[in-house]
Amino acid sequence: MTTSEVAISGMDHVGLTVPDLEQAIDFFTAAFNAEVLFHHGGYQPRAQVNRENFNRPEHVSIVGIAMIQMPQFRLELLQYRGAATDARFPITHEPGGHQLSLYAPDMDVAMARIELAGGRVLGSPMSMSGPEAGDGNQFVYCQTPWGLAIELVHYPHGKAYEQA
Repeated sequence: MTTSEVAISGMDHVGLTVPDLEQAIDFFTAAFNAEVLFHHGGYQPRAQVNRENFNRPEHVSIVGIAMIQMPQFRLELLQYRGAATDARFPITHEPGGHQLSLYAPDMDVAMARIELAGGRVLGSPMSMSGPEAGDGNQFVYCQTPWGLAIELVHYPHGKAYEQA
């Protein structure tokens, strides 16, 4: 194998650990019209499999897994039992913190759907600046009911860095 060979050809899915699988399914289907592709119940992996294959404590079990189809990508939602967890979801500026950034053709509709699904919009949309600037370009942060950060973005004519 040479370093010029392609190692990947695209993204298959993003996995998210959630505190309540049913709540997460309900939120994503209500807010974004996500489609549940499959949903199965829990199981207890063998201790050695947890340890060696997943780098998890031996006693951790899976409450359930669901694969949902979002526009143009899939999310795998996982709920575990037996893991030591923080009482809150990591904030974006902390180690382990992250966001799910989603393109919204209409920011008002997307923000309303998030709130109707039980999420929260943080502030008002702000203009994108610097390399992401452009006519009508804006973003806003939101949170799911369990605290996952979702960034809604809108850039109807592209971003400045794409024009370069």
